Amino acid sequence: MEKPVERCGFPAATEHILSIWSEYDLPAASRARAALQVIFRDRIGSQAPISFVQSTLTMTGSPFEPAFSCSAPGLRYTADPAPENVPLHKRLDYVLRVLAMLKAPGISPLLAGQLRHLQSLGDLRYGAQIGSRHSANEDRYKLYVEIPPQASMAADLWAEERLPGSVLNVPGRNARVTLIGIDLSTMVTEIYYRIENLHPREIQLLMRRGGAAHRAPELLAAVEEWAQWKVRHELPGSIWGFSYALKGGRSAAFSLFTFARTLIGVDRGVRTRLLSLGENRNWDLSVYEQMSRPLADYRGPLCHHGVFGFIVRPDTPVAPWVGLAPPEMRAQ
Repeated sequence: MEKPVERCGFPAATEHILSIWSEYDLPAASRARAALQVIFRDRIGSQAPISFVQSTLTMTGSPFEPAFSCSAPGLRYTADPAPENVPLHKRLDYVLRVLAMLKAPGISPLLAGQLRHLQSLGDLRYGAQIGSRHSANEDRYKLYVEIPPQASMAADLWAEERLPGSVLNVPGRNARVTLIGIDLSTMVTEIYYRIENLHPREIQLLMRRGGAAHRAPELLAAVEEWAQWKVRHELPGSIWGFSYALKGGRSAAFSLFTFARTLIGVDRGVRTRLLSLGENRNWDLSVYEQMSRPLADYRGPLCHHGVFGFIVRPDTPVAPWVGLAPPEMRAQ
């Protein structure tokens, strides 16, 4: 395979992703390329060599992370638009300007002010990011806003106004809001938490807040299937995340997630597991298979697979999803 040529300032690994997408869905891929040129306009124009390799979004430093949902079509990715010279507390406004350039629906001045206030209460790592989904005839964007640890109490109050009830508030769990996501097409709000030392039985307590406690055994069974061991007294790894997606004052979905490396292992193991289960379930993972092919025998120290999660929506099976930083292409 020839090494892809960089165009429009994108790294070769990103160009390779876009070329695979073009083979899969040319209209959506063309619009994804156009959107990324807007999203990364300042990174593309930067002369700094770290422009595309020093983002906190991924372990590899890539500010671009394609994502895969095993149950839903479409081209998906998360992007960290702001270059290094944009101060962390100004990145929310930076991202809002980028979204306006993409002609995405905006959020209300009241909500924007509330999010700025929460961010002003503490220290940030990345500030704000963009989630994108492109189908054959639609572009959708999601605003991700980081919530600093120092804003924990204020963020809890903000969340409880929208979804009554508290999270698991017991010693040693350190559960707190870390991220607020807003789907700009539907205005569905998603509140993301981190939690430490989560016991398997406590998953049901978390899901009860959103009215989905009865789905906890199904979710735990999915975790066990992917981890390939029985989860009885502890989950793999000490830190997990969960979220509630809210629509019309009610929970529309619950997610549970951790890093792919924590749940399954190194890149080649994640890839093998995903393709194996995908074949058994008749999932179309042809795009993922091509994109992850350089990792089939990868033995390096970095993990390109990022967060691995499970989403529970009403009346649909538990659906896994995963992020994948673009692997470097090796000439053959």
